[in-house]
Amino acid sequence: MQSNHFDDQGNLKRYIKTDLSANSVNPRHLLSPGEVLFSAKGSKNFATVFTNVYPSSVASSSFLVLSPVFSDILPEYLSWFLNSPDVQIQLKKEALGTAIQSITKSSIEDLIIPIPPMKYQEKILEVTTLCEMANDLRNKISKLESKMIEDQIFTILNKQT
Repeated sequence: MQSNHFDDQGNLKRYIKTDLSANSVNPRHLLSPGEVLFSAKGSKNFATVFTNVYPSSVASSSFLVLSPVFSDILPEYLSWFLNSPDVQIQLKKEALGTAIQSITKSSIEDLIIPIPPMKYQEKILEVTTLCEMANDLRNKISKLESKMIEDQIFTILNKQT
């Protein structure tokens, strides 16, 4: 897995080109479902939960692989928390490097992560998903309105010629 396999929101692209043969990978480096990948290098920092869409996957060195060890935190909640604007700002302030900035493992380890009860984590994720869907719908409506106005303008222009 490389950062370019994901879109700006940290969603895995539909098709990715495999770079390694599964036979050449040490089994202890294989990703497990539920691990959180944090893209720590460069300007595109995001967290995402690994699913088994591409089995036998390995994270590139641009990722920190986080394995939640507590049963009271959902990987999706941890990913949401790491992607939240306030946490992103905090991590970027602590990033090292000038040409290519890198968020260190210790910056992640030093974060104080509030862990609400499981039912609240699930509600947070549900609300977040609904907000994303609402934003997507607003964007689609805006594009359709712009297209409709443009079509009307061209209709008027074509009638005048």
